[in-house]
Amino acid sequence: MLAAPWFLAVVGFVINMVCTVVMINAAVSKLPKPDFTPVADPVVVAAVEAKAAEAAAPPPQLWSFKTNAVDELIAELKKERDAVIEEQKDLAAMSSQVTAERQEVEKVKNEILRLRKDLEARIVEVGESEKENLKNLGQTYTAMLPAGAAVILRELDEDSAVKILAQMKPKSAALVLGEMARIVDKTSDEPPARRAARISDKLRLMKALKTTAAQ
Repeated sequence: MLAAPWFLAVVGFVINMVCTVVMINAAVSKLPKPDFTPVADPVVVAAVEAKAAEAAAPPPQLWSFKTNAVDELIAELKKERDAVIEEQKDLAAMSSQVTAERQEVEKVKNEILRLRKDLEARIVEVGESEKENLKNLGQTYTAMLPAGAAVILRELDEDSAVKILAQMKPKSAALVLGEMARIVDKTSDEPPARRAARISDKLRLMKALKTTAAQ
């Protein structure tokens, strides 16, 4: 059976296959080992590199380019700002001063009005219809003794007494006022000298008004 042709063919085929396999393995072992390093996605690599570059880059800086012209402009702006601030302070001070002066003027105005009302209350005016009658009364009281005239005038209201005294001669009127200052009024607690002084003041104002009107 060993000499049979088919057996020899089978053995030869097996030997040939073994030799072929051995030779292939020897050849493969001599070949360089393939690199199985995975290939990264280009998009991912670009994104990672951009992020790394952004992190490594210096922080953005504002424009710091300076020149003499820029420095002069900044200095001029600061100077103008300081001038505006000073003007605002001056305006505020001026406003306060104007307000204070306005209040003072208003105060003086009110005081003048008060004095004017007080003066008007003290000034005795004589109507045209009274002049002739008062003139006659003045002559009558001038002819009387000062004490008697003072007693009568004391019974009149102050304005009427002033009108009559204004028609008398200054010396006669002074004597009557002196007597009025000594006569005690039992119906009033006011000192007689005070009433006589008030009548004298009204008489003075009345004469001053008459003199001013004549001028």
